[in-house]
Amino acid sequence: MKEKLKAFQQGDWNTVNIRNRQIENDIRAKLRYKDKIEQEFSSILTGQASSTGHYATSDPATFADSLNSFYTRFDRHDHSALCEELLSALPPVVPSEPPFTVEDVRQQLSRCKVGKAPDIYKRSQQRLHILRKLHALSVTPHLLLLLYISIIQPILLYCSPCYFNMLSITNRNKLIKVTRTASKMISLPTTDLSLLNSKAVTRMARTVSRDSDHPLHIYFSLLPSGRRYRTLRWRRARFS
Repeated sequence: MKEKLKAFQQGDWNTVNIRNRQIENDIRAKLRYKDKIEQEFSSILTGQASSTGHYATSDPATFADSLNSFYTRFDRHDHSALCEELLSALPPVVPSEPPFTVEDVRQQLSRCKVGKAPDIYKRSQQRLHILRKLHALSVTPHLLLLLYISIIQPILLYCSPCYFNMLSITNRNKLIKVTRTASKMISLPTTDLSLLNSKAVTRMARTVSRDSDHPLHIYFSLLPSGRRYRTLRWRRARFS
């Protein structure tokens, strides 16, 4: 990189192109080495599974049962009746109410810092400086896009389901400006933040609705039609 920077400052574009090709070849070599190591580990694990007669399954319950059967294959005593007796003696698990109410959630949301976007914008600008430097060194666009997804996009999307919908138009435009600036430097399109936030919210909602032990699961109740969920009533439209 130092030789490339020196050649760039001197205007030696032939050397810059040569260094770019060398960097790309080094990256490809590292990727090939990573794939080789992964293949070796997978072959080792496959050999251990074939030698022990144990293979992993996608079902966690079946996987746990197979592990128990494997490690207790030399046990001569059958304790299944005792286990059933102990399980039947345990008290039934009753789902308890969450330790907070809807009003508590509203109060906490009302205390959220709506000025959080300026801090995120400042941190994103600091990371954009790295992108500018690499763009000045004629790094290929796909590597710049990978760098953007690695060090800038996580800052913009960290805890976005909690605050993104509450941002004002001014603060939201600041975050969108970061993505547009990065897209111009990379020369490739970047994914819209609103779309990424919608995917994150949908993923979180599906996780909560499927987990019956989650504290917010009781608020995911279906309408009589059975196709849509009820929406909570909020005092402010930005919380919806």
